[in-house]
Amino acid sequence: MTELKWYWTSGLTAINKYTYDKMNMIENKQFGADGTFQNRWKHQYDENNNLLEAIQYSADSTVNYKITYKYNVDKLLVEQTNNYGESVQKSTTFKYNKKNLLSAKKEYTSGERISAIYRYQYEFY
Repeated sequence: MTELKWYWTSGLTAINKYTYDKMNMIENKQFGADGTFQNRWKHQYDENNNLLEAIQYSADSTVNYKITYKYNVDKLLVEQTNNYGESVQKSTTFKYNKKNLLSAKKEYTSGERISAIYRYQYEFY
């Protein structure tokens, strides 16, 4: 386990405790400055060590937030969905060029409306 203490000008503000398996972080527990448990994130990975899911649980073990990730056959991230409770808050799709460099990213609102489009262009010297 790894522990990280967050300090601000007022002093200690939070503590994070990270648990790892052989390759990846599998849990992140968050505590207040007084040591009170706030929430925890559980992480799940596929056989290629790609993050598939991150779920935030509150102190009473209810699901606060859930992020899911989907990858293509080239192991590149193609979709990320952010849920607050059971409802989709935001989703993002990713497109890549022939060199597997990110070429476009679209963000959607909970109503599946496009909220932002990003296009990426690369220049190599």
